[in-house]
Amino acid sequence: MKENDFTIINGILLGYEGEDTEVTVPDGVTEIGISAFEGADIKKIILPESVKRIEWEAFSGCDKLESIVLPDGIEEIEERAFRGCSALEYNEYGDCLYLGSEQNPYLALAFCDNKAFRKIFVHKDTKLILARVFEECERLREAVIPEGVRYIGASAFESCNALERVTFPKSLRIIESSAFAFCEKLGSVFLHNGVEKICQSAFSCSDVRALSLPESIKHVGWDALPHYSSVNHTRYGGGFYFGDSENPYTVLAGADEWIGSIELHKDTKIILDRVFFDNKRLKNVILPKGLLQIGDDAFRGCEALEKIELPEGLLEIGENAFASCTALCKITMPKGRIELGMGAFMGCESLTEIELPACNVQSYAFAGCTALEEASIAKGAAYIDEVAFSDCPALKRVTLPVGIRVDAEAFDNTEELEFKYI
Repeated sequence: MKENDFTIINGILLGYEGEDTEVTVPDGVTEIGISAFEGADIKKIILPESVKRIEWEAFSGCDKLESIVLPDGIEEIEERAFRGCSALEYNEYGDCLYLGSEQNPYLALAFCDNKAFRKIFVHKDTKLILARVFEECERLREAVIPEGVRYIGASAFESCNALERVTFPKSLRIIESSAFAFCEKLGSVFLHNGVEKICQSAFSCSDVRALSLPESIKHVGWDALPHYSSVNHTRYGGGFYFGDSENPYTVLAGADEWIGSIELHKDTKIILDRVFFDNKRLKNVILPKGLLQIGDDAFRGCEALEKIELPEGLLEIGENAFASCTALCKITMPKGRIELGMGAFMGCESLTEIELPACNVQSYAFAGCTALEEASIAKGAAYIDEVAFSDCPALKRVTLPVGIRVDAEAFDNTEELEFKYI
């Protein structure tokens, strides 16, 4: 096994071209990328402690893979990571199958053969519950998730129609997409401080009436939480908030219809998706210094909004967050790294210039900004995706960091561009 058998960029293992049947991934790799080992003829793989995440279909089609040694510190294993690994050996406990490390054979709960039980029994040493493990367990009424579990995978409890109570551990950090979707009888959700990520549709179509969210949360996905009108919430200054007893204002979940001006509570961390969607009157918004995320479509179609000052420390601007804000002429961006979603400022027809921090620019991010004349991106950005600045006929000057990858169609339908590299 040679170092050049692996394709590794920025700690992400993207591919393996070797012929060894027993593979030890190099130390320093933090993520096994999408389809990285797809179809490889490996029988055993050992992952170093540095690996924190295994991506979608990372080992898909490895039909000879018999054994995998996971690191004790693994944080996420995405759905279908081991699709088609028919020879893979698991550790049994009760009616469930586990993958593990040398020290802990029950590290990750991977499958459950029994769909008829009323209460789950997870091994006390389990740290991760993987995708779809308890999906459609229609008789399951109570789930006590043991202390130590830090990750609940995609659709792990989806469509558990009889599920009424879930006890979440203090160790929990991540709840993946649709984890409790369509749990129609789930009446309350109380999450402890430490939870950082609640992904898309996590509690969609559930009957949650009581909700407690800690201020440790950094990301909430699209439609992850129930509508504020059906859940206990706190009102402040025209906004409706989710939180807990320590901070009732952690998440802005909604606002008065057609509100024209709003100052968010100083303790707000998250603005959910679509909070101000298509509000034609909203003109003034003051965002707090501690804000971390602006959700998808949060301000989309706010045609009266003229300027926005985004606070330092902001981590994420969601897809189409400010799309079609046709009067938006001034955007003050924070310094440092930020995740900029697809179409974030698409169709902002009054915007004449933009100075971006070190962020990768996704597709359609500034497409259709017809008045945009000048754009710059700080050092540290890796790429500008396809049609990111398409249909910007007034764009003349673009300042970019040396080495940035620019898609051939990134500036589609723009003319006479002058590029400067820093």
